[in-house]
Amino acid sequence: MKAQSYVADGAGRNHSTVGLISNLAYWLLPSLFCWWLYQYGLRTWFLEDDFAWLGLNAQIHDGHSFWHAVFIPSSQGTIRPLSERIFFIVFWRMFGWDAFYYRALVFLTQFFNLILLSWLVRKLTASRLAGFLAPVLWTANASLAVAMSWTSGYNEVLCAAFLLTTLCLFLRFQETGKWRYYWMQMAVFVLGFGVLELNIIYPAIALCWAISRVRTGTVSVKTLALSTLPLFALSAVYYVVHATAASPQSTGPYAMHFDSAVLKTLFSYYRWAFVPPSWADVTGLDRRLGYLAAGILAPGLLIFTIYQALHRRYLPAFFLAWFLITIAPLVPLRDHLSDYYLTIPALGMAVIAATAVERAWHSSAWWKVASVVGLAIYLWVQIPVAKASTLWHYERSIAVRNLVLGVSRAHQLHPDKIILLAGVSPDLYATAVAHRPFRLIPGAQVYLAPQVLTAVNGLPSHLARISDFILPAGATARALEAGSLEVYSAAGSRLNNITGIYEPPDSREYPRSVNVGNPLLAYTLGPSWHQSDGTYRWMGAEATVQMGGPRVVGERLFLHTYVPRPLVAEGPAFVTISIDGQEAGHVAVDKPDAPLDSDFVLPASAVGKDAIEVRIHVNRTFQENDGGRTLSLAFGTLEIR
Repeated sequence: MKAQSYVADGAGRNHSTVGLISNLAYWLLPSLFCWWLYQYGLRTWFLEDDFAWLGLNAQIHDGHSFWHAVFIPSSQGTIRPLSERIFFIVFWRMFGWDAFYYRALVFLTQFFNLILLSWLVRKLTASRLAGFLAPVLWTANASLAVAMSWTSGYNEVLCAAFLLTTLCLFLRFQETGKWRYYWMQMAVFVLGFGVLELNIIYPAIALCWAISRVRTGTVSVKTLALSTLPLFALSAVYYVVHATAASPQSTGPYAMHFDSAVLKTLFSYYRWAFVPPSWADVTGLDRRLGYLAAGILAPGLLIFTIYQALHRRYLPAFFLAWFLITIAPLVPLRDHLSDYYLTIPALGMAVIAATAVERAWHSSAWWKVASVVGLAIYLWVQIPVAKASTLWHYERSIAVRNLVLGVSRAHQLHPDKIILLAGVSPDLYATAVAHRPFRLIPGAQVYLAPQVLTAVNGLPSHLARISDFILPAGATARALEAGSLEVYSAAGSRLNNITGIYEPPDSREYPRSVNVGNPLLAYTLGPSWHQSDGTYRWMGAEATVQMGGPRVVGERLFLHTYVPRPLVAEGPAFVTISIDGQEAGHVAVDKPDAPLDSDFVLPASAVGKDAIEVRIHVNRTFQENDGGRTLSLAFGTLEIR
């Protein structure tokens, strides 16, 4: 009897162990697959917009500046305090330049998403197979590559977590009738507005769920549908507040266009959900093979969804609605198509595909074979692009890391000198320099060598003007002669000091862009300017600047200055511009404590000159601090373009 008991207990323990391992594998394998596919994303450094968010800490000095840093709209009109502002502020204070911890949070959040999606699909389908495949197929979609390898893309991953959490809580409310789940859903929904504007569409998802009759519970369909009305009200309030705080852009890539292009854009996104737009470029295969794959997968899942709905099985239809609802706010952006925007919509297609495989697995052998072939085609087109895109982001970020940390080290070695960067490629400028990462190095003065100007011409206009970063030839030559400058080449994998062999370009031509506040450009200024006050410089009634002349007829002179309140306290002031003694125009100034951006036509006689004299005259001045300096305007920059 003891022997029999011992054997039975051993078998039970073995069965329990196998079951535990099986369950762990079931829940963890999708996350392990995600790590394998996007592992380079865990090691990616900072890129592009990351530096703007990392720099927020420098703007925070008190409660008012904290509010401004966290809640004031960005230049694109976005307000994302949780996923961008607070995330970067807290992690910069805790971890600084160590990007691993930022990336680890992104991956952990996505692992949470995959587990939640698996739980949701398994509950809805009562199928372990569908619950396992849905997160795997979503992970494999190459549209996730950007979010998984760019820290500023965390908003997509975190938004997915909020949408999935709210839907799961809504499902629990439907099943149990316990209102605490409804109010928990409401709380998560409200917090989601701090993650991504896309959160506004959740009430539409909840309503589609309520009327889809996918599951029955203790709450009626009517009550469930009516319970979405407060959600719609909250979205309406958010829309009004957001539109008031950040006016929609009417021009540029983020302008909305509600025309026939919407359907074309929607079709593109639907096709890209199955075959990434860069597939042929990445694999080197014939583009027509990609079209063939899309022609098999996209109509196949659509037909399956319609067939299931006709047989009163609405789960695929609900997740098709998920795709359409989550992509809908983005299709009016006809000038800014990006497969990155499919990060959340692709989840819907993944669930439909997982459901289709599960149904096929309970059908004839032919359907089993068809489902395996469909899975193979999908993975064949998605995985190479996902891996290549992640590796591409990683390699670019390492080049940026070597540049930024190299400059930091150079500043440590030469704390009182200017760092001049030569050999900066267009890609390195676009991914790093244009986003001002060197502001994060206290005390560093970093400029680009004049030769870089011609190397990066033709970059997109949304990047910062290259002239903002170039140290003109004249200033370069003077700084070299004074021994106040160190030159480093960024052409290799690491910065190299080339000060001893660097030859500055011809310095006879004056710069065509002058930051008046920069002491290095003081040689271009006439004697009547006051001393520099850091990033700006005051003028009195009249001042002159020597600049390089326009290269072609039609170029204009742009002024960027600041109008103090005392100057216009008694009415408008008038600013007159002359070029080599010839009046170019004047402008009335009447807005106090505000920037003034104006431009003037340059005379044809100035074209091609190495130097022209720009004279600025203001018809009114005021005294600083009752008898101090005589002041008028605070400059600013002058630029010919």
